[in-house]
Amino acid sequence: MELRIGAAIRKLRTNKNVTQEQLAEHLHVSFQAVSKWETGVTVPDVHLLPKLAVYFGVSIDDIFAIDDNEKLTRIMKSIENDPITDESFAYARKALEEILASDETNYKALNAMSWVYCSYANKHNLIAANYAMRAIQADPKNGGTCNAYNALMNALGANTGFQSRSSGQLDMLAFCEPYALENPEMKQLNGWLAEMCIDLRDYKRAEPFMANMLPAHKQILCGDIALASGDEKKAYAIWLDTEESGDIFACYSAGERFNNCNMYEEAIRMYEASFNLTTPPRDLSATYSLAFLYNRLGRYNEALSMWERIIDVMASDYDTTDGELIRWPLDEIRKLQEKR
Repeated sequence: MELRIGAAIRKLRTNKNVTQEQLAEHLHVSFQAVSKWETGVTVPDVHLLPKLAVYFGVSIDDIFAIDDNEKLTRIMKSIENDPITDESFAYARKALEEILASDETNYKALNAMSWVYCSYANKHNLIAANYAMRAIQADPKNGGTCNAYNALMNALGANTGFQSRSSGQLDMLAFCEPYALENPEMKQLNGWLAEMCIDLRDYKRAEPFMANMLPAHKQILCGDIALASGDEKKAYAIWLDTEESGDIFACYSAGERFNNCNMYEEAIRMYEASFNLTTPPRDLSATYSLAFLYNRLGRYNEALSMWERIIDVMASDYDTTDGELIRWPLDEIRKLQEKR
């Protein structure tokens, strides 16, 4: 370890173009001490490590010359064993970004980055859920919106999904059911809870929520119940009929259901219907779904055109021409061009 520390200090010093004497003067030690560090005879005192890190603009790990595999192991163990803090999150993100800068396809680093963000998000989701519940209790009608209910749903991870299961959905139902039934005009909230009930196969519990929904949205859930009851033909017919409703959300939801049922042409039809109903600033959910679906089907030209649509809409409707939201479709276009 002594040799590795010394080699790291020597490399950092020469990269900074300073002499042993200059480094020694900054740290208030003799230049002989610096020389002994670099040759592995001794190591710096512990109290000097933060000063060295600040001076060279690196982390203490860099002083110890920890390699990428050691960093990854340390980060993953930290996530598994300790609650993530702002400091450990900042360290892990910086270390992983450095690894990915030299190898953007490093699986271990990409996977670790995903878990780092998940752990950090979970920490804050508990806080978010508490505030959302307090907001709902303070104003169950949310001033005529469903903003706090939406926040709670996201914080609990209770978002509905076709045939999904979630303990977060049970928590959401337990807390929000009385507010939804006391406020039938809150159609969005009633719709969310109805969908959760159907996800959980509790159709009887879904009925009072469905009675308060918009007709097109209720129609989608009727199709879900028909499918769960084994009547696929009826379910497909119900979902296709939503195209006549002119409802963006219903058409998109029908597209998602057809996609999950491997009814791809029907899914494409409903996704396009949903996008065509949008007005500026246009929602791109259906276009993203189309891009993924076309790619999965090997229809690369059509997938490419969806990513191009996303870039065009981001520019025209959101005045966004750079950043991560644009780099992503550009990367996908590059990959698709290589496949063609």
